[in-house]
Amino acid sequence: MTENRRKTMFLNAMSRWPAGVTVVTAPEEGNFRPATVSSFTSLSADPPQVLVALKSDSRVLELARDAGIFFVSVLAQDQSDVSNSCARADSANLTTPHIPGAVATFTCSFEEVLQPTHGTHGVLVGQVDTCTPDVSKRPLLYWDRDYCRVH
Repeated sequence: MTENRRKTMFLNAMSRWPAGVTVVTAPEEGNFRPATVSSFTSLSADPPQVLVALKSDSRVLELARDAGIFFVSVLAQDQSDVSNSCARADSANLTTPHIPGAVATFTCSFEEVLQPTHGTHGVLVGQVDTCTPDVSKRPLLYWDRDYCRVH
């Protein structure tokens, strides 16, 4: 199997796995640099820790490392426009660390970046300092290369 074919098969297979949609931010010049991320998960409950996969050359990854802090907002099902806006490389910085109206928010202390020998992404590890769920809202999901809702 060629590398291109293997990559296509991998992307097709991964598109069958639904993922929540988050925006990760880090401080930058008095504001907060955003990045849309679907690779976010818990690592540990004691102490509370999370993992976030970001492109190795991500400005948010660099800023989180330098500042020692980052923020995660789990987007609500009506926030696909926020996801699209924060996914652009030229997206504007935000004035707040968390996205208003999110399903859950996390404030995390930077612990380390795990950088695989090969691949395009690094794994940001953070200790959760505070988190706030909003149980009245449903999350935005990404599945089969499109947004979808929990019914």
